[in-house]
Amino acid sequence: MAKFTFRLATLLKLREEIRDERRSALAEAFHAEELLVGRIGEIEGENNTLRERRGTIAASGNVAVDELLEMQRYEAILTAELNTLGRQRKLLDVEITRRQEAAAEADRDVRVLEKLRERQHDSYAAKEEAKVRKELDEFANLRHGRKDRSSCHG
Repeated sequence: MAKFTFRLATLLKLREEIRDERRSALAEAFHAEELLVGRIGEIEGENNTLRERRGTIAASGNVAVDELLEMQRYEAILTAELNTLGRQRKLLDVEITRRQEAAAEADRDVRVLEKLRERQHDSYAAKEEAKVRKELDEFANLRHGRKDRSSCHG
């Protein structure tokens, strides 16, 4: 029996590679989002600590103007960074959506070829099975024909 070969195997391999690349790109985007969210959390924590410290200083009645000004400047820097990270997160969300769609499309492309390969393999197997059955039937008929001839002569 001859071996089945899928004529589009090279294309399937190429599409699998593209799918894997797109999945990897999506994973990178998710990792970037994770880092971004972590950094946002850190800054929010620093902001909360800063507010508590400022409250403690104000409650003590011992006001150090230079320290309060430094804290305000630092809070402004943190707020600016939070705003920048917020914009980056929106852009990243758009990029993640784009990469999810690209990965889904690549998955579909691969599945289409896999289904085609499966159908062609099933068709090939059915044809091979029919060929073997036909050969067995012919062999059985030949053998049966010999028995009939030998019983007529003997």
